[in-house]
Amino acid sequence: MNDLSKGEAKKWPVYSDVELENRVGKLSPNDTVIVTGWSTWVFEISDSKAKGFLPWKALQKNHYVDSLILKIREQSEIDDKLAASLTPKSRPAYSITVSPEAWLDLSVDKTEVFEGECFILSLSFNISDINRVPLRFYDLGLQLDSIFRQLSYVNSAVSSINYIVDIAGVHQEGVRGYTSYKIVHKAICPSVSGIIKVPPLTILMEQRNSNRGFDKLIKFSSNNVEVKVKPIPQGNVTTLPGGGKLCGDFELKESFSITKAEVGIPVLYNIDIQGKGLTYAIAPPKITMPDVSVRIKSVETSDSLIQGKYFSKKRFTYELYFKKEAKYDFSKKIRFTYFNPYLNKESTLFTQDSLLVRESKTRLGPTPKMPSSFSKVILIDISQSMWLEDYSPFRLKAVVDGLKPFLLNRGDCDIQVIAFGGNYALVDLFNADSCFTKTKIDSIVRIKSRRGTAMGDAIFFAESILDMTVKEKKIVVIGDGDNTAGNIFPESAAELAKKYNIKIFSIGVGNNGLVPFGKDIFGRKQMVSNTFNESIFKMISTMTRGKYYWAKDSQDVTRILRMIFE
Repeated sequence: MNDLSKGEAKKWPVYSDVELENRVGKLSPNDTVIVTGWSTWVFEISDSKAKGFLPWKALQKNHYVDSLILKIREQSEIDDKLAASLTPKSRPAYSITVSPEAWLDLSVDKTEVFEGECFILSLSFNISDINRVPLRFYDLGLQLDSIFRQLSYVNSAVSSINYIVDIAGVHQEGVRGYTSYKIVHKAICPSVSGIIKVPPLTILMEQRNSNRGFDKLIKFSSNNVEVKVKPIPQGNVTTLPGGGKLCGDFELKESFSITKAEVGIPVLYNIDIQGKGLTYAIAPPKITMPDVSVRIKSVETSDSLIQGKYFSKKRFTYELYFKKEAKYDFSKKIRFTYFNPYLNKESTLFTQDSLLVRESKTRLGPTPKMPSSFSKVILIDISQSMWLEDYSPFRLKAVVDGLKPFLLNRGDCDIQVIAFGGNYALVDLFNADSCFTKTKIDSIVRIKSRRGTAMGDAIFFAESILDMTVKEKKIVVIGDGDNTAGNIFPESAAELAKKYNIKIFSIGVGNNGLVPFGKDIFGRKQMVSNTFNESIFKMISTMTRGKYYWAKDSQDVTRILRMIFE
């Protein structure tokens, strides 16, 4: 236990969630807390009133937390430097005159690739064995966000997510021994030929002083790197949305959910394309067969770095309804032609399976209405911030309540709905009797997603399922404007929409200032920091000749959707 005593009557905010900064209580100097963990940015604490995270900067600003620091030191073996930075005790002046023996290194695993071929870019902070200057990463999360943005615009390259989870030092032996801390390890797959020039990247490090703690910030700059991107030889390589080419070493797998299919009974058909290279940008292939109703059910993506090589996988799941008894041959109904940079030649993957379908004795009923293509898509943000309660009863429910009357009054099944948070998912709204059902629309609030908001990824996916043969194509994005996750920035997705004459409309849901979220232990409404941001919505709508709207309630959502689509 720790006693925050002998302090002035100042209170520090305690948050339950680092991303949302949801305020769950405050600590006073005389409160007793238990320290359960800490990181560079926050202390995880609990007491009788609040359990959550105490921001690091709050501690830095107060000089009366000696006992808390001692407890943290016991639990996490922090040395005197941290305690010294937070206590008011006078100490002799001490200045460091030795320069740090450390450097920032930018490297790539290939200096020459083909269009669509991936290379790995790494940024490492290296500290020599002879270094005598204490250093520590400074606000690395914020700095990495800036670095990722710089890397994501390199010659319109499509970049995968960063794969560093724990920044751990790895000692490198040699004449000049050093410890390397890899802070960026990223796959970049350029879509156009030319020269990719990655300029020097910079980070700030804290120089620590054993007497005073924090001393000053030191700026480190890396070297620059260049990668030559060669055009793929002329051929039949599959073109990806945005103009890129499918390049790598892949395999195709297919499977049916059942082996004994019956007429009128739904069958799921999975197609996986996976291997060394980028599959993220592949659009769902079209399946057209006589006497078969087909619709895309879901799309899943995954990727990883294995022994310094980038691997990815994309699964397309289709729902099939067969109208007649027959043997259905799927061979070569779907094909992908890619360029293999390791063999320097084209290769083609194609489906090969077939399925025997018998007449059903227990047919479930009429085949659901399943449009084969869409020219209109609605994207709904279901991330955690959409549960803030500045709308009744909360943001996401207000959006769904506004979407419901709009969809239920439509006679055409011409709109696809996609829910997105840290990932995206097609929402199954279609039924045998009607295009949209109340129960299925209400189910949107129960969809789970990964942490974060990948708006750019969701827009990019929506573009890939639109029918490009239709003259008027529209995407509507509804949410609070955040983009905190994913591979593609919204402005990059908007550039692609502009190229294909797709209009993006956006509907903002949220208010400025503090907004209510949840209740405290006394049952009172809590006010938390807002996450509403109109700037991205306004930008992507302006870029694509769409329009931005702000909805004040569910009725406004309905009214705006009708204006956009009718």
